Amino acid sequence: MAFETDYGSFETSNSEVIATLGMEFAVEDLESNGSGAEFLSVNGEAAEITDLAMNGDMPFQAATEERLHLVQPTAEYIQETAWRYVDQLTPGFAETMKISNLAGIRNVVVTLGFRQALALLEQEIDADYYALDLYQDRRTGKFTRLGDQSILLLPNGKRLLMQKLINEGNIRLPYSGEGDGVGDIRMGGTVKIAMTGHVRRPAALEECCVETPNPYGSLPIKLGEVRWKGWNGQIQPIVDYGVGLIANGVVKFHDSRLEEAFVPRAQFHLDHNRDRDSIIPLPRNGTIFNRKR
Repeated sequence: MAFETDYGSFETSNSEVIATLGMEFAVEDLESNGSGAEFLSVNGEAAEITDLAMNGDMPFQAATEERLHLVQPTAEYIQETAWRYVDQLTPGFAETMKISNLAGIRNVVVTLGFRQALALLEQEIDADYYALDLYQDRRTGKFTRLGDQSILLLPNGKRLLMQKLINEGNIRLPYSGEGDGVGDIRMGGTVKIAMTGHVRRPAALEECCVETPNPYGSLPIKLGEVRWKGWNGQIQPIVDYGVGLIANGVVKFHDSRLEEAFVPRAQFHLDHNRDRDSIIPLPRNGTIFNRKR
């Protein structure tokens, strides 16, 4: 399939073009970047059920209903979860999302978490959010079952959602799909990125194009060379750091064509004075390099 840019029309399978121009949309799984804060997974038994679903060993709807039955969250629990989503984001996730927005990439968050727990995060990060809804029992005040049936709960639900959004014109190629579960990789992105900072799932790694333990590592891939070369000011070190992760092999490519397209560019742009850098804290628990001249 082809996509239109200011530079003309290109095939999405052309790795050189992808490496040069980057993505138009970035589709993110929230739980992969939640630092253990994924909703309804805070106790051991519920976490085991989550793992089965993320590895493709249990249907998502059955897993979600079972977790809901185990936890039976209250409104207070959901509010606490909303704060946890914001407080425990993976370092760098919010920063890379904001840079993507500045670069003209539209962020899309797809999660099997619940809409009611995302209110604070929606204020923090500008993105299109797709999540599940819960039904609250008026008598007990607990959320005991799912609301309206969601496409996300179907087998390959995230991929079906992406196809629906593409058909409706709400997402265009090329887009990256990023997460740590097999369902995330099967979202069908032009570049499929496995996030391995918290867990490496063999089923996801078998199907991904590239893996990275750090959100910064996927940033140059989303931006493409044209945009990553154009940054200046405080955010330049963040982009440089992501380029360095690729050049130093921290980002592992499972697609040889992408590797051949990205790695030489990253090697060329790598700043060999990086050993003189010092790390300073950023808002939202992120870090950037503070270069000493």
